[in-house]
Amino acid sequence: MVFLRLIGCVATTTMGIETHPRQNTLPIIDVLPAPPSPGVTWHRDIRPLVDEHCSSCHDDGGVAPFVFDDPDQLSVLAPLMVSAVMSRTMPPWSFRDDCRPVEGSLALDDATIAMFAAWGEGGYPLGNPSEYQAEAPEELYQLPAPDLTGWPRQPLVPNTSLPDDYVCAVTDLTVDQETFVTAAEVIPDRLDLLHHVILYAVPPEQQRELRQLAGGDLDQPFSCWESPVMHLGPKLDIWVPGKRPLRDPYGEHDAIRVPAGSLIVMETHFNTLTWDGAEPASDNSGLQLWTLPPEQVEGLLVSWTVYDTELDIPAGDPAAKEGAVVHLPIDAPIVATSPHMHLLGTGVRTDVLSEAGGEQCLSDVDWDFDWQRRYEVEPGREVYYDVMAGDTVRLTCTYDNSAANQPVIDGVRAEPQDVAWGDSSLEEMCIDFLTVRVPFDPDASGGLCGGFEECYAQCRRDDPYCPMICMGNAGEACFECGTSALFGTCTSTRCFRQLRPLRRCLARCDDLKLDFFGCQMEECAEEFTEYQRCAQRAFRSGICAVDYRGCSGIDPDPLITLP
Repeated sequence: MVFLRLIGCVATTTMGIETHPRQNTLPIIDVLPAPPSPGVTWHRDIRPLVDEHCSSCHDDGGVAPFVFDDPDQLSVLAPLMVSAVMSRTMPPWSFRDDCRPVEGSLALDDATIAMFAAWGEGGYPLGNPSEYQAEAPEELYQLPAPDLTGWPRQPLVPNTSLPDDYVCAVTDLTVDQETFVTAAEVIPDRLDLLHHVILYAVPPEQQRELRQLAGGDLDQPFSCWESPVMHLGPKLDIWVPGKRPLRDPYGEHDAIRVPAGSLIVMETHFNTLTWDGAEPASDNSGLQLWTLPPEQVEGLLVSWTVYDTELDIPAGDPAAKEGAVVHLPIDAPIVATSPHMHLLGTGVRTDVLSEAGGEQCLSDVDWDFDWQRRYEVEPGREVYYDVMAGDTVRLTCTYDNSAANQPVIDGVRAEPQDVAWGDSSLEEMCIDFLTVRVPFDPDASGGLCGGFEECYAQCRRDDPYCPMICMGNAGEACFECGTSALFGTCTSTRCFRQLRPLRRCLARCDDLKLDFFGCQMEECAEEFTEYQRCAQRAFRSGICAVDYRGCSGIDPDPLITLP
């Protein structure tokens, strides 16, 4: 610090100031650079770490409640920050390290935590602003300008008399030609109301059903409890609390196939328990899409949902467990997982049970409703999660339904009660949204079931499950459409003799609702094989093509001449 003393017109100093007593002028001051700050300081040491690990959420418009851009606020925020870092509650990272390595982990290493601890022990000094050196966050991939954007045709207005409301809206974005989406992002509007937003692409052959759901008017938002749009087309993105504003793209050459003519639909879940009524509860969230040209696509990303809808969580139980074991009708590696529960959830784990790889932990999360993420498998490790026919996925969810863990509504903590599956935040869910990667054939057919024909051409006639795997590899919407067609009016009529014993067997299957494919593979394998023999003769001949008219990409005509 420079001390300057002026006596009349004479200046004297002892620290770097040249004086001129014979001249009636101000002194000439040679400003020396400030000495380095001692110890750990905010500007030199902590602020770059905050940029790297915290700013993606603690930013203007982010999901976190405050930002760290005002040093004057650090006297209040600094102790909270250090305490959260040392307890490992921030940054929010609930994925258990002993499950598997995760791409883009937010967990802080010991050296970083020690740096925050030293800052606190030193009294949280600010240091010199000149010592701050900004560093670009390594965890985030800065996406370029989006290729496509969309907004609801009308703002969404939830029913605030309900604690939860589901509203769907068709956006103003129509995908005119087959498009390959390599990254998608929801632009959330009302963070105080939003529970989640899911983007779907609904192809032309499913838009009649979409119009029926919308009451005949696609320009107006419509109620969509129990997610009726989820089987109409591919899922593009899920926004949930805690999701990063910008995230890694799926992969440099991976994309989701969107059929030509698709409408982009937003499913929005509003939670109004904390709404204070101070302003209209209207939301205008938007979306952004990034695309790849077909010649750059190497892998297609397909979404599969594993869930347990048969929940029975007793009132007062602090450690209730629920779950399901599901056979997936796919032959592809799992590359990402996105678990989901509600307010009573404490933990969710997903394991892959494979004949080739044994039991592998895919996801194990200490559940936090406010911080939900997508956990990507590290590149090169997908082989461990390569699911084939006969392999299963086990989902395990844990809940705390004790009196101390009940939600507070209007300032009053609720009493424990039995809880089952439901869309409301006061009910519960047990879900894992899986992302699988299948190879892309640029010469393959497109549409809702793009690639089916080329896959089906490789199926043996005596393999009853191969056609279903071909539908499964095209995605949940194709599988839903294709299996409905398999039991369609024409096919079931022609194969009624084989269908009767299959129906009797499926009626006895314990997990038919949760594991439809597994029931056909195990308990009812003999009956299903007989039905498929008849159904595939009808399919290959083209006689029952009418059953598949809603599943673009499944066209019996080119298959009539197959051996």
